[in-house]
Amino acid sequence: MITPANPITPNISDDAEWIKTYLVMHSMSGNSLCYAYFLWFGVAIVSCAFAILHLSGCRGNVIGAYWSKWGLRRRTWRGKYTLAVSRRTGERPHPESLPSNGQLLCVSVLFIAVLLLAFVGPDYISPSYNFFNLSTISVDPDYRPQYTITKAWWTSGGRTGIMAFALLPLCILFALKAPPFALFALPAIQMHFDKLAWLHRWSGRLFWLLSTAHVLFWSIQLLTDQRMGTSHLAYRFAWQHREFIYGWVGYLLLTLLMALSVSSLRKRKYDVFYTFHLILFPLAITASALHHPPIAWWCWSALGIWIGERVWRGTWYLYCNGYFRLHPHRSQKQRYSSNIGTLERALLNPVSAPDSLTYPPFALTSLDTSPYLPPPGYAHAELLSGAMVRVTYVTPRSISWAPGQHFLVNIPVISATATHPFTTVSVYDEHSLTNVLVFLIRSKTGWTRKLWQYVSKLYAEDEIYPAPQIFPEATIMPKSGVLLKMYVEGPFGSSVRAQWGSHSTILVVVGGSGVSFGLSILEFACLCLAGRDGKQLGAKPAWWGSRGFSMRRVRFVWLIREFGHIQWCASIIRRCMSIIPPPALEVQIFVTNFYPKGPSTALPSEPFTYPPPTEALPVAGSRFARDDTPRLGIYGTNSLVDLSGRTTTYGDEGRDPVAISSDDLDDYTLYLTNFEGDNGAELVGEALLNSQVKKAGKLRRATTRKLVKSSTAEKERDTPRQYHYKRASQAYGRHGSDSADVLLPSEHRAEVHTTPHWRSDSQFDIEWSPKPPSAAGIALPWFVDLRFPSTPRSATHVEAPRGPNEEIANLFQPRFPFSDPAERDHINGSKDAKQPHLHVNERELHDISVVAEYTRPGKPKIPRILGDEVRAANGSVLVACCGPASLDAMVRKAVAAAINPMRIHREDTGYIELVSENFDY
Repeated sequence: MITPANPITPNISDDAEWIKTYLVMHSMSGNSLCYAYFLWFGVAIVSCAFAILHLSGCRGNVIGAYWSKWGLRRRTWRGKYTLAVSRRTGERPHPESLPSNGQLLCVSVLFIAVLLLAFVGPDYISPSYNFFNLSTISVDPDYRPQYTITKAWWTSGGRTGIMAFALLPLCILFALKAPPFALFALPAIQMHFDKLAWLHRWSGRLFWLLSTAHVLFWSIQLLTDQRMGTSHLAYRFAWQHREFIYGWVGYLLLTLLMALSVSSLRKRKYDVFYTFHLILFPLAITASALHHPPIAWWCWSALGIWIGERVWRGTWYLYCNGYFRLHPHRSQKQRYSSNIGTLERALLNPVSAPDSLTYPPFALTSLDTSPYLPPPGYAHAELLSGAMVRVTYVTPRSISWAPGQHFLVNIPVISATATHPFTTVSVYDEHSLTNVLVFLIRSKTGWTRKLWQYVSKLYAEDEIYPAPQIFPEATIMPKSGVLLKMYVEGPFGSSVRAQWGSHSTILVVVGGSGVSFGLSILEFACLCLAGRDGKQLGAKPAWWGSRGFSMRRVRFVWLIREFGHIQWCASIIRRCMSIIPPPALEVQIFVTNFYPKGPSTALPSEPFTYPPPTEALPVAGSRFARDDTPRLGIYGTNSLVDLSGRTTTYGDEGRDPVAISSDDLDDYTLYLTNFEGDNGAELVGEALLNSQVKKAGKLRRATTRKLVKSSTAEKERDTPRQYHYKRASQAYGRHGSDSADVLLPSEHRAEVHTTPHWRSDSQFDIEWSPKPPSAAGIALPWFVDLRFPSTPRSATHVEAPRGPNEEIANLFQPRFPFSDPAERDHINGSKDAKQPHLHVNERELHDISVVAEYTRPGKPKIPRILGDEVRAANGSVLVACCGPASLDAMVRKAVAAAINPMRIHREDTGYIELVSENFDY
């Protein structure tokens, strides 16, 4: 029996009827849909396997270690093409980075699987086989072939079209942000769009490639076939078929959508890209569904999921921003008016039972300790150094978020419709009376630059808010900064899946404005170490594979470009240091913009004197066991700091650093802290702040060295003294039988609850006790508080310092010199009264002076820092990273190199988990 691959269409006089019969005879059988179902069977199996691994915690075994050791790495390159582009555009040569090996493998597996299902095996499967009983295409058997056809132009075209339709819902699922419609973001998997954006882009490209193959194969078939009895090609008659026209319309719209989604346009004109996405996608999908109604349900399901998620997000958006309430309830008015200026209390102090954990007040005397809080639904925007805008927002409704998650922010005066993702610095607290979201938004291009320019304009005009603006009753206006109406949507982000408490050590490595991600994790970890329940702070409950709470230590490493950039978050860092003492908390800030005086191998210009390792102190609490591993203080050793001023490698690129010019090396160091497009604008007074921070840091370190030497001398006396670490729970009382006194000798435990910990009898509050120092060495004071006089000094008054303490006080006076408008023109030689000036309040100056001690020039040697933490940890280590792609590649390389599967097999320790955040999409 002859089974032709190309069925012969009978000669019908009517052109429309002939082409309709032709297309019906060349349509795919229902059994041919099995390839589409095979794809989704595979997706279901992989998703279930991933969910089991996530819920059971099996990724921490030897197999998971081998996978992480290879999958975490990402390659960067800085070749001739990058340099050529920079010369042509006049911009700095920005290094290019590939996704991680794991992401590349996932995309490769998806491509290979789909292409195999689209081309391997027979295209047209006989309807008589009844595979899975899938005969959903109702066609008269007299017209359709009743046998299997291996390959033909029309069968290959039909099969690629089926696979394109089947891939479409998966592509949409990769793009969704909000569960329950975002299936991969459900608790079993918790992979949000920030991790799936790469798969969304490449599955979309694969969808277009399959559609192109479908168009190409069918075009060849139509250009090959002729109508019986005529010389006319079948292509001529196909234009009389409505579904054929729908197919071309859908393909052209899809091609236009792909052209407007190129990386260059997406990064430079994101609003244009996003707008065309919203317009072209539903049009292209609708046209595709009308092109072939028998299997249009693939398209309708994808479109339905997308519309459903949009409606869900819109409803949540209206709820979060208070649209469903016509008038604020009286309790909310009281809540707002009674909580203005109480950010620390809202974030830290629970309002539960009297025996709950309380935290120490800030050790300030004459400084304003109450940061301003805007009315609900409004944002308080402040200009900071480094072209940074700090936005403080109070939500009209109570919402929760996990550490490291981000929100979509909309400010109508900047753009009526555009929303952009920003990670919140704040930590959620279910006991807080006020939900406060703090964002650090650095000026780049587009929306962020418009925000910077708009706030700068209001600053220069001494305007507090844009006119016209209506505020709630009893609104208190800020002393500095501006008020803007703002809306948020969220939270989003895959950091919700991290089990922070199940790791022994958390190492936070962030660069530049990526500190927003790190700060939320830092404060969350410190609160957990202080005894708070992570579930009350936004963390999701652990699954059945978790190990329970094991956290003992957190280390915070921040790379910044200038000394003055510590202004961005000095208050939060100091708050964390006031909660948790070392060695449970270690803060290290590195300034990369410095000029070494010697060769690349030179030691630090500052003559640091390092104390001997101190005996590690456990965090108070019955669940914490003593960690006897020696650790170094805040100064570490020179082996952890790179003072060369040059960066020759990020990830796994193989270019010879000798062949790189010195200017390029300087640019490479820049991209450890600066994201692509970061604005280099400076406020009047930034240069002064940079120099003051640098000087204050040196003086405070000198004072600390002096205290160390003095304490060492105490060892020779008959009644030596020793510094004592005491926490809030010890100074003010805490529930529990043994958590309050675990750090003190038994003979002095009674003093804890009678003698206040925070004293102001000297500039440096240091608690002494007659307990002799331990054999391990003297412990550095974990908190040295800088006092200011109750009355401000004159900015022009110069007092001869009697020692480092007084000199620090002169550097950071309660009234910063350039806070006075009459003195602004003398700073940086500026004569432009319209140019915005840097404002730093007394409270912030105080925090900056404290954090300056932990800020030093150089670059961290991340592999050595990570190696020290892994060796000292009594369990697994979690590395949290956020920064430019160059820093991310460097951290990934260090983590991959530090993973030792054999050690995990022998000792059940040494596993390293990486949690990173980036907004490459």
